[in-house]
Amino acid sequence: MTEQQVKQVRVQYLEENNFHIGQLFQLKQGWLLNLKLSNRLIHKKCRVFCNMPLPSMPEQKFQRNKFYEYEWKKNLNHHLLNDDFDNYVEIQCTQPGSFRYYFAYDTNPEQEVGG
Repeated sequence: MTEQQVKQVRVQYLEENNFHIGQLFQLKQGWLLNLKLSNRLIHKKCRVFCNMPLPSMPEQKFQRNKFYEYEWKKNLNHHLLNDDFDNYVEIQCTQPGSFRYYFAYDTNPEQEVGG
């Protein structure tokens, strides 16, 4: 079985004031987590931060309290490229162990509003 065959994608919708405190979502190393905005947030500009080092930083060691901003991606298979409904943030589970993500509004990136 090749690496491409075992890679799985999980989707989580971001919702305001929902921090999933006390919940554990199990992802395996090599899997992808796609974060999307819920219907109530689709009109807002949000920024996503995660303490999983970015794939472009393979030499970076995991630090629990160091967060990296992840960029929004567009679904290139969608026929309406100016449509933001299919935008997502992709987090690659490159290292074993737990990690945390949160999001904030573009107007106040220091204030966590969900995660």
